[in-house]
Amino acid sequence: MSNGTPTPPATPTRDWNKQEDQRAAARDFLQAIEDDATDALRNRVKADRVVARTEFEKHGKISIPNDVEVICVEPSTQARAKLVVLALPEKGDQLASDLSSLKYWLAAWIPYSSMRFKRDIQAMGDASSAILSLKPVSFRYKRELDPDEFPQFGLIAEEVEKTNPDLVLRDTAGTPYGVRYEAVNAMLLNEFLKQHNKIQQHQETIALQKRQLEALGDRIDQLSRRANK
Repeated sequence: MSNGTPTPPATPTRDWNKQEDQRAAARDFLQAIEDDATDALRNRVKADRVVARTEFEKHGKISIPNDVEVICVEPSTQARAKLVVLALPEKGDQLASDLSSLKYWLAAWIPYSSMRFKRDIQAMGDASSAILSLKPVSFRYKRELDPDEFPQFGLIAEEVEKTNPDLVLRDTAGTPYGVRYEAVNAMLLNEFLKQHNKIQQHQETIALQKRQLEALGDRIDQLSRRANK
């Protein structure tokens, strides 16, 4: 408006109880932030959760329940590390000692990598060879999880469990629901380094054999010249 009064929110046209409407509203909200060349909207929603909620409702054309918070952070690892959102355990849950299950870490879970947080550190050795039996697949999530049904690439938790039970995440009933991709990546690196070392050793062996053949050839030439004198 010309007098500087904020434009009132549009009448909600989406239903918060429908996941597809939540996703569509979030998409429109983030698009509005992306379209704001001044970054004013981005800075406001980062600084104030009330503003973030109000702008989400306005741009997403959706009414958000009073007990729902909207928190916006920058996409950098440093910014994510400042936000931890935990789901409280259900009554009777048996928590793993390392809380490796991402069931409880809804946001900004970053594995600790420093030596000071670890014990029983050992070289991985041949433990990573199990990943050579994994079977990557292409797939689409069911519509209720991903209305857009984008093509995905990854692994099937139940199949991974057959190869290495330590590589799956489990729910409270012990049923696999996810894959520890960060562990798979580390094992892939170990297998790559093992193959790289083997190639280096083969190259060194080939180079040594080449030098030996050259020396043998030189020796044969010397003996041949002597015999012809």
